[in-house]
Amino acid sequence: MPKSRVLTSLQRGPLRSIIICLCIAGIAWGLAFGVQSFRDIGFDRSASGGSDLITFDIIIGALMCGFAIFMIVGLIVGISNRATFARAFAYLSIVGALVLCAGQLFVIIAHFRFQSQIISECETATTNLTVVTGNPFWFGFSERQLSAADAQSFCNSAFSRQSASVIIWFIVAVVASAIFVLMALAWSYQILDPSYGRSAPPRADAIRMGSFQPNGEPRYDAGAYAARDPFADNRSDAFVAPPYDPNMPPKYEGDGRKTPAEKGADHEEQAPMYADERDAWAASDTDLAGPRIQERRPDEI
Repeated sequence: MPKSRVLTSLQRGPLRSIIICLCIAGIAWGLAFGVQSFRDIGFDRSASGGSDLITFDIIIGALMCGFAIFMIVGLIVGISNRATFARAFAYLSIVGALVLCAGQLFVIIAHFRFQSQIISECETATTNLTVVTGNPFWFGFSERQLSAADAQSFCNSAFSRQSASVIIWFIVAVVASAIFVLMALAWSYQILDPSYGRSAPPRADAIRMGSFQPNGEPRYDAGAYAARDPFADNRSDAFVAPPYDPNMPPKYEGDGRKTPAEKGADHEEQAPMYADERDAWAASDTDLAGPRIQERRPDEI
């Protein structure tokens, strides 16, 4: 799957902790809806004696609990931080997102398809029910039993509020699923990218302590002859020229020595090294080994 600009922008920051937090939230979400759907099976069976609403309860409970199990697997993958598992989980997150959206969609279908049955079950459960109004800690409270008319009014208003709730939950599920899939894909690319450790943005403490390296590698400070660090312009340990060494080869003026002429240099010829001593030696008639034989040209003989 090719990377998009969205995945590239998400990949710049650390995503492992975000994936772990999203998996924990997904586990809580799936278990909340799944367990409630399985609990509604017994209530619907006792109230209506078995109907299609029970079938929808089973489907919704299975989808939401399956989504919770998938998020548990994602939590384990996030903790292990293995590249192979992360890539497989990233592609399977698309299936998990579809399961979540399907579960919320079945909730909407069951809510509006079995409207009369849901309201009837609510009226049966709330008729002659004792309700408490007020606050017993501050202003006192009162108790009364709901009549059939009161139960009908209460159930109709509760159904209207629940209608808006199931639609909002479906929209939240679609948006959250899209965000989770993008995060999972970006996380898988981040693990497989070997340059992420060098291109990751620095932490505040790394910059404050001076341990952040802009090029991603440790600086080579082998001494005065190390290569110049381009990032050391404003540092106290910037490159400094090596000091003069008196034991260097005789290429410097001093102590009767002169710098020899360089080849190809455009300047006057300089006297060779130790010129005075060599001229005196050439003018002498003797050598250390005995009389010196003077060399003469053929025309001088």
